Amino acid sequence: MSNLRSDEMIRMSKLIKLIAKLNRINKELEIERKRGDDLTYLCKMIEDPNWWNNPIDGLNKDQLLLLKKALEEMKKRVDEPADRLLIQSAPTETKPRI
Repeated sequence: MSNLRSDEMIRMSKLIKLIAKLNRINKELEIERKRGDDLTYLCKMIEDPNWWNNPIDGLNKDQLLLLKKALEEMKKRVDEPADRLLIQSAPTETKPRI
């Protein structure tokens, strides 16, 4: 009887480990599926390199987010040299010698 219980406990332990492994694999599969969806989306974006040229009303959420990110990056690239030019063109203050 005790031997039967021991075998049953071993089987249950193995089953629990297998279920945990299956859950991990399912999570990894979902991550890879999402990555595949993202790559498919990027491929579609590359196929139509002028997607951003469409009216804003025609863009989907992902395209709008990409456009926003691109505009923020462009603003940063324009602001940095503009700030440097402002600093360079600012009049320098001279202190009177005492």
